[in-house]
Parts: sequence; structure tokens; C-alpha cells
Amino acid sequence: VLTVLRSAKFPVCFVEEAASGFDNVIVKNLEGGQKAAEYLYGIGCRRPGFIGEKSSLSYAVSATEERFRGYEFYFANQGIVIQDKHVWIGDFTEKKLDEGIRDFLKQAELPDCVFCSSDLIAARFIALAREKGLGIPSEVKVLGFDNIDIAQYIGLSSVSQNLDDSGKMAAELILAKIKSENRTVANMVLPLDIIERESTKTAAE
Repeated sequence: VLTVLRSAKFPVCFVEEAASGFDNVIVKNLEGGQKAAEYLYGIGCRRPGFIGEKSSLSYAVSATEERFRGYEFYFANQGIVIQDKHVWIGDFTEKKLDEGIRDFLKQAELPDCVFCSSDLIAARFIALAREKGLGIPSEVKVLGFDNIDIAQYIGLSSVSQNLDDSGKMAAELILAKIKSENRTVANMVLPLDIIERESTKTAAE
């Protein structure tokens, strides 16, 4: 597909997943993972977990992988190693995801926090954890990524990548390419913020 797009010379901009030779609106996923870990460590989490989806894209390192690397790196710098049993990365279909989360929740010792690579995964984790009788956030704090509308609705803390700005940025790059076809490709970076909600806050807070 990328070869066809290059040869056709259509003005194309990729959002979130970067592609070489094209304009990109980039999320610094590595930094996002580090921000997530720094926040969770800062509120007292010392037994971290991670749940994410496999990428189907072959042309780039997956967002999930980069977010996990950043998350793992920060905790490692604090002397904390994330246990393999506290990490699940699998297919993002409802059946596979539910199976993976349910298996994850069967562990005798659960992590005290779980960073999910997307808000949709985090929402499902919260639902299944509560179905099992676990307290969120009293027993497990949950942090998502994207800050989509569902996060506000269910009280999910999330790493916001300011997606509302991504369309505007992409449009600006495409228009600039139309005006000057021979200009060099450009990358624009989405800012990252932690949006704190009930899934990581105790009643006392």
C-alpha cells in the first residue's frame, strides 16, 4: 500500500503510526509510557502491570510496544522490574481480549496498577475486574491511553494525546503538500498530558 501511495504521489498524512517518506502527526509513545509510569509511581504504585494489543501494521514499531518500553524503562530506573506474569499483549478482538484479561485476573498476586495501551482496553479491564469483585482503584489502579470520550464517562484516568488537534495538524500538512509538492516531509508532535480521574484516585484524595 505504501509503495502505491508513494508512486501515485497523493498528499498523504499518517496520524499516530509514522510512515517513512510521508508527513506524519506523531504521538511520542515512548514518552507516553514513561509519563504513565512516572504518574503511577508518584501515587505509590510499586507492583506495575501492563495490558495492550498487538499491532497489525508491518511498517512501524507498534504504539503498544513503544508505550510498554517507556513504561518498563521508567520503573526499571526506580529499581522495579515488571514481572512477566503482569504483562499481557494480545489480539484486540472482544473474545481474545476478554479471555486474556480473565486469565490475567486469575493470578494470586495482582499488580497494584495496570497501564493499558488504550482507553478501550482499560474500560474492558475495569468492567471485568469489577465483575470479579476487585476494587478500582482501591485494589488495582487503572490508567488508559488516548483520553477518548468513554474515559470521562467511566471515570478513567488516561494519558491524553490531544487527538482533537491531530485532524487539524494533518489537514495543515496535507494543504502544505498540495501547495508545494516538492517540499520535504514533515513530522508534527502531539502533546501528552495525564488526565486524572476516579480509576486512580482513592476516596481520601
